[in-house]
Amino acid sequence: MEAVIGSHGCCHERGKMQEHKLDEMMKKTRVGIKVIPQEVVQAFFSACKSGNFDLANKEVNNVIAEGYPVSQMLSQLFDIVVEADGVSDEQKAKICKKLGEVDKCLVDGADEYLQLLDVASNTMRVLCNMPLEFSYEN
Repeated sequence: MEAVIGSHGCCHERGKMQEHKLDEMMKKTRVGIKVIPQEVVQAFFSACKSGNFDLANKEVNNVIAEGYPVSQMLSQLFDIVVEADGVSDEQKAKICKKLGEVDKCLVDGADEYLQLLDVASNTMRVLCNMPLEFSYEN
Protein backbone atom coordinates (compact mmCIF):
# COMPACT_ATOMS: atom_id res chain seq x y z
CA MET A 1 0.00 0.00 0.00
CA GLU A 2 2.81 2.37 0.84
CA ALA A 3 4.50 1.69 -2.49
CA VAL A 4 1.29 2.49 -4.35
CA ILE A 5 0.88 5.75 -2.46
CA GLY A 6 4.55 6.52 -2.97
CA SER A 7 4.25 5.70 -6.63
CA HIS A 8 1.08 7.75 -6.93
CA GLY A 9 2.76 10.65 -5.15
CA CYS A 10 5.70 10.42 -7.50
CA CYS A 11 3.42 10.43 -10.53
CA HIS A 12 1.50 13.33 -9.08
CA GLU A 13 4.71 15.28 -8.53
CA ARG A 14 5.96 14.34 -11.98
CA GLY A 15 2.65 15.55 -13.43
CA LYS A 16 3.10 18.86 -11.62
CA MET A 17 6.63 19.13 -13.00
CA GLN A 18 5.42 18.44 -16.52
CA GLU A 19 2.58 20.90 -16.06
CA HIS A 20 5.07 23.50 -14.79
CA LYS A 21 7.32 22.89 -17.80
CA LEU A 22 4.32 23.23 -20.10
CA ASP A 23 3.37 26.54 -18.44
CA GLU A 24 6.94 27.78 -18.89
CA MET A 25 6.93 26.72 -22.52
CA MET A 26 3.61 28.47 -23.13
CA LYS A 27 4.93 31.67 -21.55
CA LYS A 28 7.97 31.55 -23.82
CA THR A 29 5.74 30.91 -26.80
CA ARG A 30 3.50 33.86 -25.95
CA VAL A 31 6.55 36.06 -25.54
CA GLY A 32 8.03 34.65 -28.74
CA ILE A 33 4.98 35.57 -30.81
CA LYS A 34 6.41 39.01 -31.46
CA VAL A 35 9.31 37.71 -33.48
CA ILE A 36 10.40 41.13 -34.69
CA PRO A 37 12.27 43.23 -32.12
CA GLN A 38 10.24 46.28 -31.16
CA GLU A 39 13.20 48.54 -32.03
CA VAL A 40 13.03 47.35 -35.65
CA VAL A 41 9.31 48.14 -35.93
CA GLN A 42 9.79 51.49 -34.19
CA ALA A 43 12.69 52.37 -36.52
CA PHE A 44 10.45 51.59 -39.50
CA PHE A 45 7.65 53.81 -38.14
CA SER A 46 10.10 56.62 -37.30
CA ALA A 47 11.54 56.47 -40.81
CA CYS A 48 8.03 56.83 -42.21
CA LYS A 49 7.38 59.82 -39.92
CA SER A 50 10.59 61.48 -41.13
CA GLY A 51 9.21 62.05 -44.62
CA ASN A 52 12.50 60.81 -46.09
CA PHE A 53 11.73 58.05 -48.60
CA ASP A 54 15.38 56.92 -48.75
CA LEU A 55 15.36 56.35 -44.99
CA ALA A 56 12.06 54.46 -45.17
CA ASN A 57 13.40 52.37 -48.06
CA LYS A 58 16.49 51.55 -45.99
CA GLU A 59 14.28 50.27 -43.15
CA VAL A 60 12.25 48.18 -45.61
CA ASN A 61 15.49 46.67 -46.91
CA ASN A 62 16.62 45.94 -43.34
CA VAL A 63 13.39 44.10 -42.51
CA ILE A 64 13.59 42.01 -45.69
CA ALA A 65 17.34 41.34 -45.31
CA GLU A 66 16.85 40.11 -41.74
CA GLY A 67 14.18 37.72 -42.98
CA TYR A 68 11.42 38.98 -40.71
CA PRO A 69 7.94 37.93 -41.82
CA VAL A 70 6.19 40.95 -43.29
CA SER A 71 2.81 39.75 -42.02
CA GLN A 72 4.25 39.91 -38.48
CA MET A 73 5.65 43.36 -39.22
CA LEU A 74 2.18 44.52 -40.24
CA SER A 75 0.70 43.19 -37.02
CA GLN A 76 3.26 44.90 -34.83
CA LEU A 77 3.10 48.09 -36.89
CA PHE A 78 -0.67 48.11 -36.41
CA ASP A 79 -0.14 48.12 -32.63
CA ILE A 80 2.30 51.03 -32.86
CA VAL A 81 0.02 53.06 -35.13
CA VAL A 82 -3.04 52.57 -32.93
CA GLU A 83 -1.12 53.66 -29.82
CA ALA A 84 0.79 56.51 -31.52
CA ASP A 85 0.53 59.95 -29.97
CA GLY A 86 0.40 62.92 -32.30
CA VAL A 87 -1.31 60.93 -35.05
CA SER A 88 -4.93 61.82 -35.76
CA ASP A 89 -7.67 59.22 -35.90
CA GLU A 90 -8.09 59.93 -39.61
CA GLN A 91 -4.38 59.28 -40.22
CA LYS A 92 -4.53 56.10 -38.17
CA ALA A 93 -7.55 54.93 -40.17
CA LYS A 94 -5.80 55.54 -43.51
CA ILE A 95 -2.66 53.71 -42.38
CA CYS A 96 -4.60 50.78 -40.91
CA LYS A 97 -6.68 50.51 -44.07
CA LYS A 98 -3.47 50.14 -46.08
CA LEU A 99 -2.17 47.55 -43.60
CA GLY A 100 -5.32 45.50 -44.18
CA GLU A 101 -5.05 45.80 -47.95
CA VAL A 102 -1.42 44.73 -47.90
CA ASP A 103 -2.18 41.81 -45.59
CA LYS A 104 -4.74 40.59 -48.14
CA CYS A 105 -2.21 40.98 -50.96
CA LEU A 106 0.34 38.94 -49.00
CA VAL A 107 -2.21 36.18 -48.41
CA ASP A 108 -2.82 36.18 -52.16
CA GLY A 109 0.92 35.67 -52.77
CA ALA A 110 2.20 39.20 -53.45
CA ASP A 111 5.89 40.05 -53.06
CA GLU A 112 6.78 40.97 -49.46
CA TYR A 113 9.34 43.61 -50.40
CA LEU A 114 6.98 45.49 -52.70
CA GLN A 115 4.12 45.30 -50.22
CA LEU A 116 6.21 46.59 -47.32
CA LEU A 117 7.51 49.38 -49.55
CA ASP A 118 3.89 50.26 -50.34
CA VAL A 119 3.12 50.39 -46.61
CA ALA A 120 6.16 52.60 -46.01
CA SER A 121 5.32 55.07 -48.77
CA ASN A 122 1.64 55.21 -47.83
CA THR A 123 2.41 55.66 -44.13
CA MET A 124 4.92 58.38 -44.93
CA ARG A 125 2.46 60.25 -47.18
CA VAL A 126 -0.29 60.03 -44.55
CA LEU A 127 1.89 61.11 -41.62
CA CYS A 128 3.54 63.94 -43.56
CA ASN A 129 0.26 65.13 -45.12
CA MET A 130 1.50 64.50 -48.65
CA PRO A 131 -1.08 63.92 -51.37
CA LEU A 132 -2.00 60.26 -51.68
CA GLU A 133 -2.72 60.62 -55.39
CA PHE A 134 -0.40 62.29 -57.84
CA SER A 135 -1.71 64.84 -60.27
CA TYR A 136 -0.29 64.82 -63.78
CA GLU A 137 -1.62 68.28 -64.57
CA ASN A 138 0.78 71.17 -65.00
